[in-house]
Amino acid sequence: MKYYLVIFFVSFFIFLQSIGYSENLEEVKSSEFKEEDIEEIIVTATRTETPVSQLPDSVTIISNEQIAQQKATTVFEALRSVPGLNIRQSGSIGRQTEMTIRGSSTSQVLVMIDGVQVNSPTQGFFDFANLTTDNVERIEVVRGPQSTLYGSDAMAGLINIVTKKGKGRPKFGIRSEFGTPERTYNESISSSGSIKKFNYSVDVARIDSDGRGADDDYDKTNISSRFGYEINEKTDIQATMRYNDSMVGIDDGAFRHDPNRFSQNEDFNMNTAYNQSLADWWGHKLKFSFADTDLTSIDRPNPGTAETNSRFRLDTQIYTGDWQHTLKYRDIDTFVFGFEFENQSADNRTFDRVLINRGWYFQNQLKLWDRFFFNAGVRIDDSGTFGKDVNPKFSIAYLLKETDTKFKVNYGKGFRGPTLNQLFFPNFGDPTLKPEESESYDVGFEQYLLEDKVSFGVTYFNNRFSNLIQAVDTGGFVFRAQNLGFVRTEGIEAEAVIKPFEGLTVRGTFTKTNTRDGAKKELIRQPRKQGSVNINYRFLDKFNINVDDTIVGNSRDGTNGGGITPPGRPTIRTNTGVHKLDATLSYDYSEHLQFYTRAENLLDIQYDEILGFRSAGARFFFGIKLSM
Repeated sequence: MKYYLVIFFVSFFIFLQSIGYSENLEEVKSSEFKEEDIEEIIVTATRTETPVSQLPDSVTIISNEQIAQQKATTVFEALRSVPGLNIRQSGSIGRQTEMTIRGSSTSQVLVMIDGVQVNSPTQGFFDFANLTTDNVERIEVVRGPQSTLYGSDAMAGLINIVTKKGKGRPKFGIRSEFGTPERTYNESISSSGSIKKFNYSVDVARIDSDGRGADDDYDKTNISSRFGYEINEKTDIQATMRYNDSMVGIDDGAFRHDPNRFSQNEDFNMNTAYNQSLADWWGHKLKFSFADTDLTSIDRPNPGTAETNSRFRLDTQIYTGDWQHTLKYRDIDTFVFGFEFENQSADNRTFDRVLINRGWYFQNQLKLWDRFFFNAGVRIDDSGTFGKDVNPKFSIAYLLKETDTKFKVNYGKGFRGPTLNQLFFPNFGDPTLKPEESESYDVGFEQYLLEDKVSFGVTYFNNRFSNLIQAVDTGGFVFRAQNLGFVRTEGIEAEAVIKPFEGLTVRGTFTKTNTRDGAKKELIRQPRKQGSVNINYRFLDKFNINVDDTIVGNSRDGTNGGGITPPGRPTIRTNTGVHKLDATLSYDYSEHLQFYTRAENLLDIQYDEILGFRSAGARFFFGIKLSM
């Protein structure tokens, strides 16, 4: 399938270029390193276009300019500097990569690609290992409970990856880079633009890597696209698609290397949205999305053993329909209501189950005197399996214009429905399980000085997660899913941005998190402290240097299954954390040609983000980018 898709999109590029170059092209200077002084707009936090300055929520937007400056190839690398986020990769390139927010579990963070929910219906979390930044316009992160608008899995927050929208005359780009010592090749071909009422963006990318050692090879093909058509001034249609086919060598677990095991992932998700303005005060959006994941894991027998070939395959799908209405009264009040239908299914040839959920959501945004911003909403979810769940949220922000200070307070409840595995998997699942629930609040402020050349903010957060679903040993190493867990997390997030003079931007973040379970023990893989510093300097009009320094403190990690330690694996102990220094230097030879070099883990520090899975050492990349 992937080869036909590649041939189709390359042919599509050539066709569009022939249209684009049939007229005289205007000179367009690259803007990937230019910070525009315009107010940031976010959609994810409220389902409507809202200026960040009017939001009570804790939000972070990673722009396309920031991604281009650091030359981040994966979404999780671009997210490392976001406060409150904890990223954990199981080794080198292509290995499983998890993410938590404010001390949550990985399955309590909702991940969307262009609004398509992509969390696994069986495991609950999303694996970021294969999600690259190709054709990504921006990444929106909202911290705190978001179940009021998005339902299950958004207990601790959500991450939405937004694909580029084509605009202007058709443009064409080629990028190629080589990395060592793992012999990594990364190439992409892209095109974007608009032709009358039609707009498009398409990107085809390929990664090949030898990895660090035996059976660490990784290869990946990625296709991403977005198409839009403006029917008239009040109606348009948008469609996005992302396809991934990847293969990577994997191990049997922590401290258990296996040179004969590999995993193949084939992911496809698409989203179609119909937007219509019925009146100046009334608009609606009808959206349909689909996400499919086909996972195959093969473990060949080790040489000289009597082992047999082991093969596992799992196919999951998520179908979602959403009908949203937005009503506005002048520039004062915005009311959003809608209905969402979701169908999740999983099939591994012996396990074939379906889970259906319906949700009704309501939200009111009130703005008074350009100072007071109040959001209130509630969502009702109804599943035939685990029943109904009601989740409200209240948020208030007050902007003190005289000092350019914003104060904010949020309170909300969230839930996470049991996964298909937790409900139905043979000898493990329990159909009577209840949803996990959360009650959270945060309070903070943001300060802007010197015409926004200096800004900083601090937020205190407090989360109470209850009814957590855990695997419990019922005797003889027979584990069953049960509602037993209870966790409290609290902490402080701080961030600052300084622009001392034109071309130089310094960003810093710090997060301190305290976690405790029902037994008063600190949660595993949750660092107490972590922080980052990003420095970006544009100089001589052709050079750009970007430095990212990330430090993650100590955490508890390890395993002890029901009090008995598996062979070759340690009991709970301290993981000494992470110190990762990355740097990128770019040179614009002309407005169409750019050379760059990137160093990852420049200090060559050895560390495990997950104990037992050694991360890659120093890596160096050299690339070239051609745009027309």
